Amino acid sequence: MAQSKPAASVSSPSLDPPAAPDDADSETPGGIIAPAPTSQAARPPSATGAEAVRERFQPRFRSQLPLHPALRAFAPYAAVAIFTVALLWPLCIGRCLYWGDILLYFEPMLRLGQGAIRQGRLPLWNPYSLGGQPYVGNPQMSVFYPTTPFLAWLPAWVFLSLSSGLHLFLCGAFAYLYLRRWTVRSLPALAGAFVFEGGACLMGRLQFPPMVQAAGYFPLVLWGVDACLDRPGRKAWLGLALSVGLIVLAAHAQIAYLSLAGAACYGLMRLARMARGGDRRERARLGRQIVWPVLSAVAVGLLLTGAQTLPALQLLLESPRERLTALQANRFVLDPPQLLTLIAPRFFGHPASGDYWGGGNAWEPALFVGWLPLLLIGYAVLRCAREALVRFWAILGLAALWLATGTAGGLFWLAFLLVPGLSNFHDPARFLFLTAFAFAVLTAVGLDALAMRARRYRAGALPLALAAIVLPLWFYAWDWNPTTEAGAIAPQVSRALQKTKLLPELAGGVGGRAYLPQHDLYSQQFIQQGYADFGDPNPRHLRAFLDTLLPNLNLRGGIEAASAYEPVPVAAPSALDGLARLALRRHEPNATRLMALMNARILLLPRTSGMVDPGLEPVLNVGSVRGWRNRDAGPRAWLTRRTRRIEGKMRIVAALADESFDPAQVAIVSAGNRPFSALEARLEAQMEWRANAVNLEAPAPVALSAQSDIEKTLRVDCGKSAAFLVVSMTAYPGWRADVDGRAETLRRADGGLLGVALEPGAHRVVLRYAPDAHRVGLFLSLAACGLLSAALTVSFVQAVRFRKARPSAQHSRSRLQKPLRKV
Repeated sequence: MAQSKPAASVSSPSLDPPAAPDDADSETPGGIIAPAPTSQAARPPSATGAEAVRERFQPRFRSQLPLHPALRAFAPYAAVAIFTVALLWPLCIGRCLYWGDILLYFEPMLRLGQGAIRQGRLPLWNPYSLGGQPYVGNPQMSVFYPTTPFLAWLPAWVFLSLSSGLHLFLCGAFAYLYLRRWTVRSLPALAGAFVFEGGACLMGRLQFPPMVQAAGYFPLVLWGVDACLDRPGRKAWLGLALSVGLIVLAAHAQIAYLSLAGAACYGLMRLARMARGGDRRERARLGRQIVWPVLSAVAVGLLLTGAQTLPALQLLLESPRERLTALQANRFVLDPPQLLTLIAPRFFGHPASGDYWGGGNAWEPALFVGWLPLLLIGYAVLRCAREALVRFWAILGLAALWLATGTAGGLFWLAFLLVPGLSNFHDPARFLFLTAFAFAVLTAVGLDALAMRARRYRAGALPLALAAIVLPLWFYAWDWNPTTEAGAIAPQVSRALQKTKLLPELAGGVGGRAYLPQHDLYSQQFIQQGYADFGDPNPRHLRAFLDTLLPNLNLRGGIEAASAYEPVPVAAPSALDGLARLALRRHEPNATRLMALMNARILLLPRTSGMVDPGLEPVLNVGSVRGWRNRDAGPRAWLTRRTRRIEGKMRIVAALADESFDPAQVAIVSAGNRPFSALEARLEAQMEWRANAVNLEAPAPVALSAQSDIEKTLRVDCGKSAAFLVVSMTAYPGWRADVDGRAETLRRADGGLLGVALEPGAHRVVLRYAPDAHRVGLFLSLAACGLLSAALTVSFVQAVRFRKARPSAQHSRSRLQKPLRKV
């Protein structure tokens, strides 16, 4: 019996994609079968026991094309590219995505960021929504992602189309790269990649571009974990660090969280198998050579994303997301009857045909992967259940499926309470992302194992099986993403907002804001009724929606709005918006004063809505929109002579809702955790709300002399007594105040606005947005880039020296160890 050669040294770095094994196998220290350079001639004519197991994995009939090796390595990726074009053929002929969050959120927000990028600056702040929201730190805005700079040269709708195609291709390409390490042949790995790329779980989510961006890097992270475990070295370390960084920079926190959690479980499974049967010395060696390098690579990858993650964490702390309950998070779930769509994808109808009648929406619980993959998954579980890879992905896929059922399944309750970070996300149905990838892995393993048993039919059966997998995915893919004519969502403003822009009250953010408290009614027509029907993609039909009050359309016209759709809003302005909505709905007399706090000068409502309020003057009646001018509206910034210090969210809300509250006369001030300075304490004593026996002079108006998205300059004259300046902008960490060139502390005024105490006299006040979280995060990202650049340079220099010292060594070096499934 031929002796197996020892496995290659675990310190030899290589991240090259492996070729199909040509020779006999050897066993790595972790117990994973890997190919070794034993020739076919050295193989014994028959083998028993362990050698028989290894014999099963030697390819006799190769599913490789008679091509040059370089072309043969490129062919699977070309197939993935062709499949991507087939899935997105409408985009390839010039049509564009528009439905759902594409139109309501991502296209307007990308255009806002595009303006800043074209001016050569980062879009740090969004002044158009809810009195202002962070742009850098928004968990769905990929400001630091590698493709974002191309937004400077492309229209937003073109950028979205190209990004969808690119990242869908990466989903398939990286899935193939990972699966190829666990299959003997390339066609089963390609089949698994097609299942992941073309399955309904991804195709139903193209209206959420960051989700698809992040999804593609999950198999790349797994591939990096395998590289670090099988052949730890500098290149493997670099590959894992970059893949972790990219999956976070892709800007969908929930997909990144699920991916990194799944990769951590996968790495622990493989480490446990590598350490099985070893003594303490062997485990210590694994820790030194594998565990710590892997952990350091993940740490550097996360450090690379500091410029995005630190501002995002700051926003999370300031948003209502930090306090989600399990019932609030249980928004979109997988109802067990919806598993029927695995066999009959249109059992509950479909929004594309306008007859969907299932629970929730159609795309969140979508999991269709075709019919043949279901058979291959069953075959893999039944025939290969002893293999660690099959057991792991089967268990993880079932656990994710169980979690996707939400609170009704029970497991989500436990995970919500025990798993750190999970309580910040809603929609348990998104756990199906892990199930979809598990299906892809088991499909590849099942087809590979089936091909090994059916050797007589292997050569022709594999392409036929691949066609049987691809065709159903392609047939059902087009339904998920309705498209419209090219440029139909190009810059255009609704007639109501065009008319509103002519009013002097709204002048590019200088005068006042529009208030659209019922924009959710139109978004429900566009999305929530779209759960049952995507609607007509005709541009005229789309134009009718653009003439309504869809969220964030104000960004198209450069009009600031006191209300908007934000997935992760700042809590303070959201609470103020909710208070004003409630007052308007109840026709309370303080409704217009609450609107004045948000600098809302024009109230826009659906035409069917009536409004009788002495503080509102009808001024607009265009199409389906009616408008009223707020008679109580004041300027963007004003001075008050009195302050009232109130701490606590509920107490502040009660004070704001009091009918006697007049923001022009008194400001509600909150110190928070920062104590008052000596100057603030002295001014507070002079302006205290209870000390109102003396009638003080009326303050002079505040002049806004210069402004940009991140800087406002105000001219203030307090007169002979102290005053408190209130600016109707979101009070958010990062805003700083300079009064006559001297830094002053900003306070939260009237629940969620900016405020600063001023001494008597004239002052020049400069408000500047310079968040510490962004600066510190940018420093950490640059430090991580330096580490990665240094490691890459050292690796390149060592490779050059190695080639010069041993010119022929590169022909004798073994490729990356290709672990096969059986132990």
